[in-house]
Amino acid sequence: MQVRLKMGTVFKVFAALSSIIGSCGVIFNFLVSLVYVINPQLLNAANIFILNISAGDFLYSTVAVPLLVLSSAHGEWLFREVGCTAYGFLTTFFALGSMINLAGAAYERYVALCKLFDDGEYQFSRKKALLLSSLLWCYAFFWSLMPVLGWWSYVQGSWNKLFCKLEVKGIK
Repeated sequence: MQVRLKMGTVFKVFAALSSIIGSCGVIFNFLVSLVYVINPQLLNAANIFILNISAGDFLYSTVAVPLLVLSSAHGEWLFREVGCTAYGFLTTFFALGSMINLAGAAYERYVALCKLFDDGEYQFSRKKALLLSSLLWCYAFFWSLMPVLGWWSYVQGSWNKLFCKLEVKGIK
């Protein structure tokens, strides 16, 4: 038996699932951040990266997911070209920021383990973690902003007008 679904039904199911996942992202990432606000003594070098990842995911869930859910429920992108650019910037910024903060956390663990075995001291301070995390967010901001300024662009997908993507000129 062959099942045929209308695209409208698929988009509505996707909107419902995105709502659930986005709500969980808001709630759980808020709780992670709240733990560090209530217990600042837990905010060591390693946890600074965890807090930054959580903050990025929280902001993505509160700012970008609602645009996705509304458009999915409607079956098409609702926010015109300027909304597509904003959505592309936000998703790229928060996703890239979270990913490179994961890399920062891995680097912090590497340094901690190597220094631990070298001389028995933990060498990665909170100050270094804050500086590195700030630089990583600046890096994410730079690369997310480039398409807004005209180097490449954020456009609606060619086969699916529901999502916005990064279009790299010259690469097909």
